[in-house]
Amino acid sequence: MTLNIRNLHTPDVDAANEILVAAFQSSRSYQEDLNLYLTLAPNDWYLAVWDGVPAGVVGVVNYGPVAYVGFMAVHPDFQRKGIAEALMKHGLAKMEAAGCPIALLDASAMGEPLYRKLGFVDDGQSAQYWIEGSLVRKPTDFQSIDMDGVTTRLMHPADIPNLVQLDTPIFGANRERLFLLLIETLPERSFVAEDTSGQLVGFVFSQPKRIGPLVALNPPAAEALLQAALSVPSEGRVMMIAPVINPFAQELVLKYGFQHFRTNAHMRYGGTQHPGRRELIYSLMSFAIG
Repeated sequence: MTLNIRNLHTPDVDAANEILVAAFQSSRSYQEDLNLYLTLAPNDWYLAVWDGVPAGVVGVVNYGPVAYVGFMAVHPDFQRKGIAEALMKHGLAKMEAAGCPIALLDASAMGEPLYRKLGFVDDGQSAQYWIEGSLVRKPTDFQSIDMDGVTTRLMHPADIPNLVQLDTPIFGANRERLFLLLIETLPERSFVAEDTSGQLVGFVFSQPKRIGPLVALNPPAAEALLQAALSVPSEGRVMMIAPVINPFAQELVLKYGFQHFRTNAHMRYGGTQHPGRRELIYSLMSFAIG
């Protein structure tokens, strides 16, 4: 029996999706996410092949100062063969060889023991919430939202430099490439919040099934942005992933009718502290890429 780990490529997306669906016991497809993530970081996704058969997948998306580990999955037919550990070691070694000192992830209960074995330590928690799209309270006009001197509007490509300036110290790394991809993919679902002086105080990308990233300097901006995100059509169940260290995020999602689904351990590999300011993050982009 032989195990080979190589880069994941676009023609592998169908096989990777099958692994994720089987491993996560999911009824939804991950193909759209995989294609976006491969466009974002084509060299940071890995496929494990066991005797010629795709068996496992993981992403270690390298943002420079920090990487995010996600979609760590092994097909049930190939579990308990050391594939998950081999994938993680491969991805972390590639990350370190590229000069990235820290990896972050949000661990499932099943994956947590492996991550601890590899040297990950606790660095907070991330709580996942959901709401049925049919239950969302939709403002009649998101552009009219004005809360405590905060207004929201559709994002424009010219806003990206200001987004990067706001977000980099909060996330812990420059996400310009991700923002450019998202605004291109979601032009009518990307919003910014500004104060009375026109200064950017937050932003959100409202994905069809997931709201995030949502970053704001204060709770009124976060609430205005959430209202904007909820003003556009959604598909079935809508998710948000909020760092537990941000108590305002927990209060906000519950106020708007979201229900708690699960809480994952947020874990760090390398470094001595979290590189960003998670208390200003109201929702992650996803568990896969932070």
